[in-house]
Amino acid sequence: MTIKEITEETIEQTCDVCGHVRSSNLDDLNVGIATEGQVNADVMPMPPCESCGAVEYLIPSKKDAPDHPSPGCFGHRHAILVDVLHERLVQRGRVTSGIDVTRLKKKKHSSEEIDRWFKDGLKLSSPAEAFSNAEDSQKR
Repeated sequence: MTIKEITEETIEQTCDVCGHVRSSNLDDLNVGIATEGQVNADVMPMPPCESCGAVEYLIPSKKDAPDHPSPGCFGHRHAILVDVLHERLVQRGRVTSGIDVTRLKKKKHSSEEIDRWFKDGLKLSSPAEAFSNAEDSQKR
């Protein structure tokens, strides 16, 4: 599910399976997952799609991850949004029980980097939408 926008209180996503757009409150999400006595701090489970039931798990970048090979591309900007979401959830205390937040070593992005790639806020068009918008602007 592609992140379309992150606000102070919500995340809006598009289901990659059926195209349904939904908004979730950040206070309804958590960093980490616990299953059968195992805890994984590297996973952010997202709520199932309300339309088709598809489930997604987001994984933020590691602190020592190399720079993205194609800065500014859709994948690079989506990875930044995943990292920002992770950071915001940790700041809100939205962490699954049993996870030591002091040990989370995730990549942090400077405000300058975020401003560079998200001039209009934490919004991201899908590649198809971006292509369509570019075609529309060329026709004008």
